[in-house]
Amino acid sequence: MVVWLITASVALSLCALLPGSTVAASSKTITVRVEELDFAFALSRKSVPAGSTVRFVVRNHGSTMHDFVVRSRRTRLLKPGESQTITVSFKRKGTFRFLCSVPGHAKLGMKGAFGVARKPPAPTPDPPAIDTSDLATLTRVGTFERPVLVTAPPGDARRIFVVEQTGAVRIVKDGELLPDTFLDLRGEVKLSSEPGLLSIAFAPDYGVSGRLYVFYNSTAGNGDIRISEFRRHPTDPNLADPYSERILLTIPKPWENHNGGMLQFGPDGFLYASIGDGDSGIFNPPGHFAQRRDDLLGNILRIDPRTGDPYAIPEDNPYVDLDGVRPEIWAYGLRNPWRFWIDHATESMFIGDAGSPHAGARWPIPVRRLLLREDHCARGRKRAGEDIGRSRARRSRVDELRRRRRAAYLRHVAQRRRLSTRPEARDLSSAAQAAARSPSQIGVRST
Repeated sequence: MVVWLITASVALSLCALLPGSTVAASSKTITVRVEELDFAFALSRKSVPAGSTVRFVVRNHGSTMHDFVVRSRRTRLLKPGESQTITVSFKRKGTFRFLCSVPGHAKLGMKGAFGVARKPPAPTPDPPAIDTSDLATLTRVGTFERPVLVTAPPGDARRIFVVEQTGAVRIVKDGELLPDTFLDLRGEVKLSSEPGLLSIAFAPDYGVSGRLYVFYNSTAGNGDIRISEFRRHPTDPNLADPYSERILLTIPKPWENHNGGMLQFGPDGFLYASIGDGDSGIFNPPGHFAQRRDDLLGNILRIDPRTGDPYAIPEDNPYVDLDGVRPEIWAYGLRNPWRFWIDHATESMFIGDAGSPHAGARWPIPVRRLLLREDHCARGRKRAGEDIGRSRARRSRVDELRRRRRAAYLRHVAQRRRLSTRPEARDLSSAAQAAARSPSQIGVRST
């Protein structure tokens, strides 16, 4: 008998020579770049042909640790700036899910679908161009480092104040950027992806009092929120006195993001401040702090910083004199109210909540409108009273259940003690002790 040994290369050559024979195409390696953001993925492409081998080059561009999981393959937890490459084979058609496995990150948007042998969705066409030449003109006034807000004191038509997240406030006067920094807090500010110097607000009587208010993340803790009062320099109106800081509020942060960050005076003369819930899901589930009213996270605050020590609470705030509720709260249930604006003419506040809807606020759309009127405060007090009543009833039920369990446990302990004092129980105990001392004698009986 003759045995033929055919190598793989020879077999492929023979198959290619046979009529009607087919050879499987070799898998094609495709590189897909994956950028991890806070909290989303950006892929260089989202579909490949079937039979492809994909090299996912994953890089973390966010401010916290993320990973990337697809088809049971995953990267390690990548710190900000780190990268890793994983290789995955896609032999069949289909849609394959990818996500970040850090708890809470997928719910915040770090997930998606990767298509194999499917065309990517057609890009959304650009909206038609709008001619705004007769509506507005853009004029470059300067170059700034991470600008986050432009504002001006009441009645000042010559100057605009540019807030830089890095911790500086610059002045543009008559279209020219002044060389000196109005206020420099760069040594006091924690700067990262979201933390930093986020807002300033001038007092309604700034021309006389020279008071302004600053919202920034301090270097303490996880970037604890600080709202402070500063004074204008006594001799130079284009400078603030850096040594005049009076701290009004310090709010500890569970994590560094979701800060909120807006300050503005309303037509009532009180200072409104937006505070984020302080945690995007790193240590606490979304909405954990926004639905609590015994702290200041996830709320709009309303205070009077020009009276009191260090501030006063307006008497018509909705939760004044309610047990277990912070009286500074004017509205609650917000995720990350990055910006709001008060329209003095209509007494309305428009809130841009940059977070997700998990906080449980009662508004269904990202831009929310509230009325700065007494009926809002009255409704808030009524709703707070109802909620507190339900909470007290719930606590009383829990306390009653605990008392019943405690009583049942004590009855069980007392019964065991009574049984242990009976004579037969003592005899059984003596027999057990004897068995422990001489086990070979137990169960042996002479006949």
